[in-house]
Amino acid sequence: MSFSYHCVGQSRMYREIVEVGGTGRKKCWQIVLLLSLALLPVVLTKTIPTLRAAHEGAKTSKEVGARRKLSFHEEMIAGALARAAAQCVMYPADVLKTLAQTRRSGGSPPTLGSITKAQLLKGSLTTSVLALPAGAIQFSVFRLLKDEGRELAPPWISTASIELMAAAVAAVAACVVQTPQEVIKQRMQAGIYPSFMQGVASLLRSEGLRGFYTGFLPTVARNTPTVCISFTGFARLKEAYGD
Repeated sequence: MSFSYHCVGQSRMYREIVEVGGTGRKKCWQIVLLLSLALLPVVLTKTIPTLRAAHEGAKTSKEVGARRKLSFHEEMIAGALARAAAQCVMYPADVLKTLAQTRRSGGSPPTLGSITKAQLLKGSLTTSVLALPAGAIQFSVFRLLKDEGRELAPPWISTASIELMAAAVAAVAACVVQTPQEVIKQRMQAGIYPSFMQGVASLLRSEGLRGFYTGFLPTVARNTPTVCISFTGFARLKEAYGD
């Protein structure tokens, strides 16, 4: 009996809510708006000091960071982690590019529906870990040559020219480590090798050590301008807009 009375009461209350006309809804919105306007000064009073303190803290940390320069080993570790993170995040897009390039010559390119999640992620962890030494070499060589070049170069050579030459050498040095990884990675993405370790064994057996550097010169020709533009462009923008 009590349950039936409760249901009747609930349904009656629901009908009363539904039967509220446009005037009632308008009054509700007016009340909400007035409450919001009333609470706005309180919110601003609490928020503005917090934002001001955060801004002052950011300025202080920026000044401290500007005075402290990363050490050689810190920059090498940061570069290695950045390279590995970038390759891990962009690995699915790299798979799509490789599949489209390899299958276009033998027929129509693959559709998104025909590519599985396993294909997009196959080998991503291994190749991302192996990107660590390439990133470490690239950033550490650039840092070393840039610092040494500034001390040894004659004054008529600009800083941008020194950074450009350092970036070019760093790109070539990184390709020595990167090219074998790229060869295995692309053949895995194309379905030639089932796994990274099996690819290493198969490539070593069929083509020898020379096979790991297939396409070394095209890789250097592709990476060197990219690294030069990235490193020097970042340095110039950093210098223009403040360290």
